[in-house]
Amino acid sequence: QEVSAEESCSFPREEMAEFFNSSCYGDAYPRDPDFREARTTQAPERVQWFMSKFDLAALQEQLDTMEMTGWIDRRTQKIEVAMPIYNAEFGLHSLITLNFFFSRGGRIWKLHVPLSAYAEWYTYSYYLVWDGIFVACVARLFYSEVTEIIWIVKDVGFTNLWERYFQGNALLSNVVDWVTIAGGVCVVALAIFSFTGTADLNYRANMITWNDNATVYAEDYNRYCGEVESYIAQLEMVVDYINSLSHCIAAYPFVLLLLVLKTFGAQAKLAQVNNTMAHSAVDLFHFMIIYLSVASGSALSGMLLFGEKIEEFSSFPRSSNAVFRCIMGDFDWDDLRQVGNVEGFIWLACTIVCCNLLLMNMLISITIDSYTFVHKRSANAHNLWVEVALVVKRAFGTYKKQLLPLTVIEKVLRTNEIESQARCNKLATDFTFFEDGEDDPRSIVGRGTKAVVGMKVLPRDHDIESFVGVGIIRQVDEERQVCEVQHFSGRTMNYDIGFNLQYTLKLAPGVEAVPNDSIHNTQGWFVLTPDR
Repeated sequence: QEVSAEESCSFPREEMAEFFNSSCYGDAYPRDPDFREARTTQAPERVQWFMSKFDLAALQEQLDTMEMTGWIDRRTQKIEVAMPIYNAEFGLHSLITLNFFFSRGGRIWKLHVPLSAYAEWYTYSYYLVWDGIFVACVARLFYSEVTEIIWIVKDVGFTNLWERYFQGNALLSNVVDWVTIAGGVCVVALAIFSFTGTADLNYRANMITWNDNATVYAEDYNRYCGEVESYIAQLEMVVDYINSLSHCIAAYPFVLLLLVLKTFGAQAKLAQVNNTMAHSAVDLFHFMIIYLSVASGSALSGMLLFGEKIEEFSSFPRSSNAVFRCIMGDFDWDDLRQVGNVEGFIWLACTIVCCNLLLMNMLISITIDSYTFVHKRSANAHNLWVEVALVVKRAFGTYKKQLLPLTVIEKVLRTNEIESQARCNKLATDFTFFEDGEDDPRSIVGRGTKAVVGMKVLPRDHDIESFVGVGIIRQVDEERQVCEVQHFSGRTMNYDIGFNLQYTLKLAPGVEAVPNDSIHNTQGWFVLTPDR
């Protein structure tokens, strides 16, 4: 059982302490506990064992002794009765617990928790096939991500890995992949712990032997009790692992759903759901702030109004769950009217009108507007069956040696990308032809060096330089290939750093050049990359 420690009592007046004349032990279970609370017993004390091999009279005598010695007292806050059972028909180890929670208000909450573990995991050999496929899929996804990281490191170096790997559309895609891998690793790890734990459980069960002398000799009795305790301890650990494994497996399909939605993004028609959510993300974010505020207010009102009489509203989390069910139409009017027909009707009407009729319809409207926009944009895209036909045609052409596999093309493009990038950077730094015949090509911003915010620069035109002097780059617009410079003289001016092949800035004396990693070289050549 769980017992509570003695606590100080709270009295509005000191004279009441003499009248109360008792100790206080807190309030551990003011409401019916959840399954998670019933699964474990914190710091168990006063443990008693009832051996099924003993006759009924001995067990009854043990119960009478516990009653007379006050085994249950005011400190008791939970009693757990655990019964290990083995079902030979199904090969099943089971641990059934009956839990009694003592509320200081006088109520006793009751909850039974049955948990089981199979003695043999692979009853049929084909079970191994399905597990092998799962592990292979997770390993294949991990290999794909590691390969992509290696290519990026070869391309832009390790220092720029984070910026390249988690930027733009690649951010969500790679995060989903790694979450899928992490979930698969958790499933495999918990399964391995469960397998090894079950093997040890079977061994400990085989070690339990009953000797009739145990009722006479203390040595045999203590040995038998030790074997039983060892078996139950292992059984508790195994069913905990399996319970965690079942929760992990239950959540994993939602992770796989994200992976499936990411895969659908490769086909225009299937990507309409993804694009709709992306297009309406900003509006939905702001809308959900309003929606959660209204729903939280309704949950707080329900807790204050119904909390003392209805268990579903006895705490804020439970009240929030009850509000969500009411919005979905799942409510019991007979329970709500316990506080009064008028009060219950006003609360229910306000909740349904505000959260359901008004805000839910606004949510649908936001989603429909975004879907209409996305649908019009993809109206001319290929249908799924057309692209399936193209895939089949390419596979047939690859088999007949008439077409190259896409993997080979991707590998060549990635190799060419690295080589072309190196040549472009070399051209950008070694190009010797420039306009006025005075500036070092490596000091020209946008050609030989990259424009970086905070970089100290000078105009290349001598007249402008003598007028405005040295300045610092404040903003860089890489798309328009211009930058804004704040001069020390107080003037702010815009300069071309590649627009129409115009380069109007150079580095100030003493400033080191930053390698230009742009895919555009000094002659305007364009490099085809795998991403494009």
